Amino acid sequence: MRLSAAISDAARASDLSASLIAAIAWRESNFRASAVSRAGALGEMQLLPQTARELGVDPKESRQNVAGGAAYVRALLRRYDGDLIKTLAAYDAGPRAVDRYGGVPPFKETQAYVAAVLDRLSQESMAQDATSRGMVDQGKMQPSVTDLRIGKNSVGVGQPMDLMVVGGSGR
Repeated sequence: MRLSAAISDAARASDLSASLIAAIAWRESNFRASAVSRAGALGEMQLLPQTARELGVDPKESRQNVAGGAAYVRALLRRYDGDLIKTLAAYDAGPRAVDRYGGVPPFKETQAYVAAVLDRLSQESMAQDATSRGMVDQGKMQPSVTDLRIGKNSVGVGQPMDLMVVGGSGR
């Protein structure tokens, strides 16, 4: 089983963009199925055993790990009314921390996590846009988020980010 197929399948099943799922898996585990955190989170999407049980997935099986992680992201997006920033922060620090602080908690690790996932999404979005416009071969692409600041209620981004977080149905 290829991880890209698992990501694509999970994206379709959860009505999310494959880019978002891939960016989270990249940040969580660098796409390693064998990754285990100090807290005991497992696999590509770094699911805690309790979360995996609640989602009904085996976190040690890649396809289920990715599907479970995507389902959890979808649930967090619903909980936070589509707010990607709060969703990413909750995926990293937990919903209680996001609720307590009303947004991204003042934890350097969580702030760096949110920034890294957004940067990865921005780079991929710009790369896809540049490829579709034939700009990659011409050296015109500058794939980076500039001036990213994460605050309690906002994110300032130096370049526009149309991230395609939600899949085709627009739910």
